[in-house]
Amino acid sequence: MTESGDQLSRRTAHGALWGYGAFASSKLLNLVATAILARLLTPAEFGVVGFAVVAITYLSIAQDLGLAGALIYRRENADRAAHVVFSWNLVLGVVLFLVGMLTAPLAAQFFDEPEVASLMRVLSVSFLIVPLGSVHLILLQKELDFRRKMFPDVGGALVKGAASVVLAVAGFGVWALVLGHVAGALVTVVLAWVVAKWRPRLAFDRDLTRSLLAYGLPLFVVDLIYVVTGNIDYLIVGRVLGATALGIYTLAYRIPELLVLGVVSVLSRTMFPAFAKARDSMDSLRRGFAASIRYVVIFTTPICVGLFVVAEPLVLVMLGEDWLEVVPVLRVLAAFAWVRSLMSNDGDVYKAMGRPGFLARITGLRLAVLVPALLIATPYGLVAVAIALLIATVLDKSLRVYLISRQLDMRITDVVAQFVPAVLAAVPLALVAVGTLYVLDGARPLIQLVVTSLAGAVTYLGAIWLLERDALRRMVRLIRGPRLEQGV
Repeated sequence: MTESGDQLSRRTAHGALWGYGAFASSKLLNLVATAILARLLTPAEFGVVGFAVVAITYLSIAQDLGLAGALIYRRENADRAAHVVFSWNLVLGVVLFLVGMLTAPLAAQFFDEPEVASLMRVLSVSFLIVPLGSVHLILLQKELDFRRKMFPDVGGALVKGAASVVLAVAGFGVWALVLGHVAGALVTVVLAWVVAKWRPRLAFDRDLTRSLLAYGLPLFVVDLIYVVTGNIDYLIVGRVLGATALGIYTLAYRIPELLVLGVVSVLSRTMFPAFAKARDSMDSLRRGFAASIRYVVIFTTPICVGLFVVAEPLVLVMLGEDWLEVVPVLRVLAAFAWVRSLMSNDGDVYKAMGRPGFLARITGLRLAVLVPALLIATPYGLVAVAIALLIATVLDKSLRVYLISRQLDMRITDVVAQFVPAVLAAVPLALVAVGTLYVLDGARPLIQLVVTSLAGAVTYLGAIWLLERDALRRMVRLIRGPRLEQGV
C-alpha cells in the first residue's frame, strides 16, 4: 500500500530524529574518546595512523560498487536483490582484503613511514568484517527504521572508543587506534544481526546483478569522487607536510566533522530513501528538498559560528595546550563546514530521480577545482589548506544551487531563501558570543567555553524562534504524530 504524503513525512521526521539520536550518541562517545586520546598520543602518532586510514579509505571505494544505493532505490524483486548484494559484498570484501595486504608496503613507501604497512594490514581485516552486516543496515535505512539502526551504530562507536582508550592507556600507542577501529566494526556487525530480522543467503543472479549495477555503477563513480575529494586533503598534507602536520589537521577537521558534517551524513541516510519513495511526485520532491535544507542550516549554523568563536577555549579544554596549532585551522574549517552543510542533500534528489550519472559529473567538477587548489596551498601551511578547501566548496555550492533550481523548477531565490532565517539568527549569536568571550578574558578555558556557549545558544534559540516559529512547530507536530509500524 502506498503511503500518503503525511505518513511519509512522519516516517521521515521520525527517521531523522532517531538517525540524529544515533549520530549524536556515537559522536559524543567519539569526542570523549578523542579528547582522552589526544592526551595519551602525540600529533605524530595520530598522523601515522592517518596515513594508514587514508590508504584504507581509498581502497574502500570499491566496497559495494554502488549496490547499496541500488538496493535502496529498487522496488521490484527487492528481497532477492538484498541476497545478491550481500553475496557480492562478501566477494568484494575478500578481494579488498587481499589488495590491502599486498599494497601495504606501497603505502608505507609513499608516505615514507615503514609502520604504515603493518597498520594497514590490520585495518584491512575490516574488509572481511563489514560486508557481513552491511545489507542489514541498508535495509533498516531503506525502511527509515533508524530506531533499531541506532543500536549497532552506537554500540560500534562505544566499543571503538572504549577499546582505543583502554589500549592507549596500556601503552599500545598507534595500535590503540587501529585495534579499536577493528573492534568497533566487529561489534557493529554483531548488533546489526541482533536488531534486523533479515537473514542472508548466497545468491548470484546475472540478470539481477546487471540491473543493480546499471543504477549502482554511476553511484559508485559518485562515491569514488566523494571519497577522493573527502580525503585528498589528508593525502596531500601527509605527503607534503608530514605526520605531525597531518595529526594536527586530522583533529582540526575531526571537530567540525563530528559536530556538523555528520549531521549532513545523517540527513542523507534519511532523505535518500524518503525521496526515493516520493520520486513519482515532483511537487513532493520540491517541498521535501526545500524543507530539508532549511532545517539542516537552522541546526548547523549556530554550531559553526560557535566553533569559530570558541575555538581556542574548546581546543584547550578538549585537547590540551599541546594542540594549540589546531585553533586557526579549526576556525577556517568551521566556515568550510557551514558552507558544506548548505545544499547538503541535493545529491539525494538526483539519486531519487534516477540520475546518479548527472550527480557524478557535478561531483567531478568539484574534484577538478579542489585538487589544484590544495596542491597550490599546501606548501604554505595548514591554514592555507583549510582556506583552499573553503574556496573550492563555495564555488561548488554556488554551482549546485543553480543546477538543483533548474532540476526542480525552482527559482534560485527560492533556494537561497531557505538559508536566510538561520543567517539572520546567527548575527545576534555572534555578537553575544564574542562579547561574552571578551568579558571572560583571563578566565579559565572551561568557564569561557561553557558560559559563552550557553549565552550564544540562548540567543540563537530566541532569534530562530522569532523568525521560524511556524516551521519549528510543523516539525514538532510531525515528530509527535502517530507512529508507524516498521520492520525489516
